Amino acid sequence: MTEEEIKILLERYAKDRCTPDEKKWVEAWLRHVEEQSDWSWSNREHLAEVKQRIAGKIEQSVSLRLRRRVPAYYRFAAIAACFLAVVTGIVFWQKAEQPQLQADHIIALPEQVDGARLTMSDGTEIDLGSLKGGGVSQTEAGIIKKGMDNSISYAYRSETEDRASEEKWNTLRIPPGASYHLLLPDGSKVWLNACSELSFPSAFGRASRKVILRGEAYFEVKQQAQQPFFVEANGTMIAVMGTAFNVSAYPDEKEVLTTLTDGAVAVSLAKQRVVLEPGEQARADRGGSHLSKSKIDPEIFVAWKNDYFVFDDLDIKSIMYQIARWYNTEVVFQGTIPTKKFGGTFSRTKPIEELLSHLERLGGLRFKLENGSYFKKGRRIVVMP
Repeated sequence: MTEEEIKILLERYAKDRCTPDEKKWVEAWLRHVEEQSDWSWSNREHLAEVKQRIAGKIEQSVSLRLRRRVPAYYRFAAIAACFLAVVTGIVFWQKAEQPQLQADHIIALPEQVDGARLTMSDGTEIDLGSLKGGGVSQTEAGIIKKGMDNSISYAYRSETEDRASEEKWNTLRIPPGASYHLLLPDGSKVWLNACSELSFPSAFGRASRKVILRGEAYFEVKQQAQQPFFVEANGTMIAVMGTAFNVSAYPDEKEVLTTLTDGAVAVSLAKQRVVLEPGEQARADRGGSHLSKSKIDPEIFVAWKNDYFVFDDLDIKSIMYQIARWYNTEVVFQGTIPTKKFGGTFSRTKPIEELLSHLERLGGLRFKLENGSYFKKGRRIVVMP
């Protein structure tokens, strides 16, 4: 486990944002430390105090060395870092077995672009992978700049052309295993996850700003009271009031999830409408029949932006959809697959073999990597009981 992963888990515990399984795991480890060392707490109030100290000193504590003489609450984080790094490269847990899933199901991604590509409204196609950091590409439809951090910014060519081009659209397509950061002309920022695409006009209209999402993206929208911002995603319309939020709207998922981290948004589906506050999520049925909202931990749903998988009480099918998109694989289920619920945190920068190995250790599942099918080049994962 990396320092960043340790920090995420400890921060979530210290701020009372852990899932019940995460909390159980951390406190079980704390009990182990109490039994195996001279460090302990006397009661629940003492434990609460430790949590407050962890919250206040999290940044410093994870980098401390065990050999230094430091207060107990520093030693906890340092011991945790050492212990977790030695024992495992991942934090995973599972819930009791659920009814079995009859398989012979295949997760196959639709045809994808070979690299991140931006198709301009004039038909020009720009291969963003070949555009070097600091590079500029100019077309009749606009100016594209690529930052040294691989971020992409788009600018209109002129104010005159701006207003004449409101109905002309550009589309940014992101392939499997990649994510991109896009800066829109109004100053709004968009992070696009793997297998996603965002369509946006060559120029925003005077009355409103609108983009169309297919896949997943995190938005930080620049507030402009006289020019509201809208996101259209698989039949769902999201009205934004200058805010930060995540939208997951993959075509192979049954629901569109809108997760608010800051500000406020209104989510509409057919004649239904809900307004979200920070820490809430709207779930919209893609059939258009149901829209609801609930309290959630936003960090779970935006972890991908920082290159982490966070699985929270998910069955293996839901997990494998995420794995297929990021690692660009076809997934085949063979036999009767247990529908256990899994949870865990894993870095997306690590090899797929490592992730599958950890899932396999939880029991009840086996994985085999082989060549892809005739219709899909690359790898295929076979999931077996």
